[in-house]
Amino acid sequence: MGSYDRELKCLDVALLIKPEYAGAWFNRGVALGQLGKQEEALKSFTEAVRINPENAHVWGNKGVSLDKLGRHEEALRCYDEALKIDPNYARAWVNKGITLSEMGMYKEEAECYDEALKIDSKHIDAWVNKGVSLGKIGRYDESLS
Repeated sequence: MGSYDRELKCLDVALLIKPEYAGAWFNRGVALGQLGKQEEALKSFTEAVRINPENAHVWGNKGVSLDKLGRHEEALRCYDEALKIDPNYARAWVNKGITLSEMGMYKEEAECYDEALKIDSKHIDAWVNKGVSLGKIGRYDESLS
C-alpha cells in the first residue's frame, strides 16, 4: 500500500469523525489527485469549497482537477475565485496560465505568468512557462531574455 493510500485511509476515518472538516477534504483531494483519480479529487475539493469557500488554495486545487479533466472553462472560474480571495496567490496565476495555454490563449497565458512574477520573481514555473508562451506568440527576443 502506497503512502497516498494510507493517507486516504486516515483521512476517511477523520471524515467519519468530523465530516465538516474542510482540511481533511482538501488533503483527500490532493492525495486522490496524486493517485490520478481526478473525478474523486474533484468531489473532495468541491466538498472543501462548500465548507470553506474563502480558502483560495481549495479553489486553486479544484481548478487543477477540472483542468486535468479537460474542463478548462470551469477551471478558469476556480482560479478566478481563488485570485479574488487572494490576488497574491502566484500558483493560481501560473495554473490559470497553463489552462489558458491549453485553450490556445497564449497572450493571456503570458500575462498570467507576468502576474505571478510580480508576486514572486523567483517562481521557476512562471519563468519557464512564460518563455514558452512568448515563443508561441512570436515574441522570441523576449523569450530569450
